[in-house]
Amino acid sequence: MRWFLLAMVVPAAALAAGMDSEAEVPKGDFAAARALMDKGEYSAALPPLNKAAANMPANADVFNLLGYAFRNLGRLDESAVAYKRALALDPDHLGALEYQGELFILLDDVESAKRNAARLVTLCPYGCPELHDLTADIAKWAAENLN
Repeated sequence: MRWFLLAMVVPAAALAAGMDSEAEVPKGDFAAARALMDKGEYSAALPPLNKAAANMPANADVFNLLGYAFRNLGRLDESAVAYKRALALDPDHLGALEYQGELFILLDDVESAKRNAARLVTLCPYGCPELHDLTADIAKWAAENLN
């Protein structure tokens, strides 16, 4: 029993100490990409995001940010693929549901955006920023296109 506990503690301690350089590389790329995106530098964020995606192919957050960067660059087909991948990895990913819904609005597919909003209502019945933002975008689209 002691060896089992020790086996669980040692890797956690090594990670906490920053000794696992393989784990740090993707996190570094992800953090670098987020910093660039915070400055609106979506094109510059793509190389570290692509590297993070290669190193963390099962990370929905990486694919969500890839979708966001592509969408802001007007590369809507690539954005759609990235959001689809994020939601395949995590169907309950709040950010990917919101951002994919915003992509649907750009594509004038408001019914799909409404389905994403309905899914967000299920996931956060008391509200969440993602639901608030997407419903506001749907309402804005409706005000601009239904009058």
